[in-house]
Amino acid sequence: MAVAREFAEVQAQVAELLRGRIIVGHDVKHDLRALELGHPAKDLRDTAKFSGFKSYGHGPKPALKVLAREILGLDIQGGQHSSIEDARVAMLLFRKHKSAFDMEISSRFPDDTRPKKANKGRRRAKKS
Repeated sequence: MAVAREFAEVQAQVAELLRGRIIVGHDVKHDLRALELGHPAKDLRDTAKFSGFKSYGHGPKPALKVLAREILGLDIQGGQHSSIEDARVAMLLFRKHKSAFDMEISSRFPDDTRPKKANKGRRRAKKS
């Protein structure tokens, strides 16, 4: 660690990389907490919180290993922990159920970009 970059430098670089992007992962809050970063909830696609996967859990959230086995037919996490393997499996789960994720997010965070109705009671003065 003698030649490691400073945490603040790496944190800033990761924050910039994530800005304005959708994050897909499993139990993402722990990763963000470790990085001491926040992210808009509307831009998170968390396989641990997705309602469509709740039935696979034996507690507050389903394990990624169980989701991989039951939904994808994959056996993961058999040896040393691999964050790359976890990320790939989370992305596979998301892609397989993307439309359901999208519907869940759109119901939780209605689109605020729709045109607003004009205020009928007020008239704007004409410019001369």
